[in-house]
Amino acid sequence: MAIQGRNRNGRFVEGHKFNLGKSIPPETRNKISQSLKEAYITGKAKSWNKGRATPESVKRKISESEKGKMISEETKRKMSEAKKGVKFSEGHKKNLSRARKGIIFSKEHRENLSKIHRGKKLSEEHKKKISKVLLKRWDKLGRKKHKRSHHQSNNRKYREWREAVFERDNYSCKNCGKIKCYLEAHHIKTWVDYPSFRYKVDNGITLCKRCHKLIVSGTLNIPGIPPAINNHE
Repeated sequence: MAIQGRNRNGRFVEGHKFNLGKSIPPETRNKISQSLKEAYITGKAKSWNKGRATPESVKRKISESEKGKMISEETKRKMSEAKKGVKFSEGHKKNLSRARKGIIFSKEHRENLSKIHRGKKLSEEHKKKISKVLLKRWDKLGRKKHKRSHHQSNNRKYREWREAVFERDNYSCKNCGKIKCYLEAHHIKTWVDYPSFRYKVDNGITLCKRCHKLIVSGTLNIPGIPPAINNHE
């Protein structure tokens, strides 16, 4: 005997109104969610699409149907909360890494990503997390095999110092007065010889690329910078 709203195989038919208008209490939802999680972990239940390869035509259709859709802030918040505390296994991380390897984003996609992140400021907690991840990565790779970038320019503290020097000098070369050109922050007391002065704004001066090159080569002297250290960075 067929149940109302189901076919002879026991599946719901299109347009059934069995649960229409009914709201499931949060406690019941949590119980359903917990029981499904346990079933997947123990192997009692398996995902219907596990191990199946999605055809390219289907992927294209899904991509086209999702284009232009905007996720509401509330949905974003719910997605964020749902993912909090979720830890991926090492196997899952490797699978994600393999799947993303070799992916080259189009110019348009890169520009869109840039627009999305423009003006966003990371919290101190987020910055610390990124720092820890990078330190862990370099510990694994080994620092001796890789040459350190000049002046540790990947260091956030150095970038902040550089920006502070530019702001103080109104983004102009202090020798020739050039503006709207590529600028470099020069250490008056050298990076190598004076470690304690590395991140002091008073120890920096803004120069254009040409003037900086002349100072480093020793062919140009600027008042306030002793000639003895003009040939050092």
